[in-house]
Amino acid sequence: MTYIGPVLISVNPYQQLDIYGPKDVKDYDNKHFFEVPPHVFAITDTAYRSLKEENQEQCILISGESGAGKTEASKKVLEYIAEVTDHKGEVEKVKNKLLFSNPVLEAFGNAKTNRNDNSSRFGKYMDIQFNYEFRKQLCINFCNEKLQQLFIELTLKSEQDEYEKEGIEWQHVEFFDNKIICDLIEEKHKGLIAFMDEECLRPGEPNDKTLLAKFNTKLSYHPHYISHQKADIKLQKIMGRDVSLFINNAATDFNFNSV
Repeated sequence: MTYIGPVLISVNPYQQLDIYGPKDVKDYDNKHFFEVPPHVFAITDTAYRSLKEENQEQCILISGESGAGKTEASKKVLEYIAEVTDHKGEVEKVKNKLLFSNPVLEAFGNAKTNRNDNSSRFGKYMDIQFNYEFRKQLCINFCNEKLQQLFIELTLKSEQDEYEKEGIEWQHVEFFDNKIICDLIEEKHKGLIAFMDEECLRPGEPNDKTLLAKFNTKLSYHPHYISHQKADIKLQKIMGRDVSLFINNAATDFNFNSV
């Protein structure tokens, strides 16, 4: 393997090489691109660190002629990501899907050539995403809260305010104004989303546990933010060991697991 600028040039040796083990992963983990010898792990580590530090999506293009080892290189990219992240199981699923898709694709797009009996006539596109399960759930619950807030503003609150102005007698309907929940999530510089952005952009190695620590520090005062650190024994039992924080009195209760 060698580099031409930022491009890695590799040749298929048509044999197993002992250069992709746990020790090799450790050698390339969090190393500068030109600090270590040319390797597919170096390309992958650079893309992964750029994803974390710059908070921008990354792309690795793997190209080559028939039999060059494109699928094998893709597997090594996934294996490296699986080893250096906390989501080995999820990445393994992606790798397995890549391997299982090959026979289907080959049945439609492969042909015999002078160099390869099974030459591909197609490209593969893999999109690897990590939600830490948390962001997706937060967005869903946030949408529910905003819809609840809209319903409260347009129906319960505005209608009862109108009745009061016009002196109409009616049975007052008690309701929970969830603006405090929406602010907990979206308020600038003070909400969960703002703290998530801060954590993604800070130097170092942010992860679920450092994010939870930030939440606990910044939001311990909030009456609707509850973590194991803040909850009483009874609520801790309800939350269970795998729930790290809980937002209550919401349109739909929200849990976050950092384990």
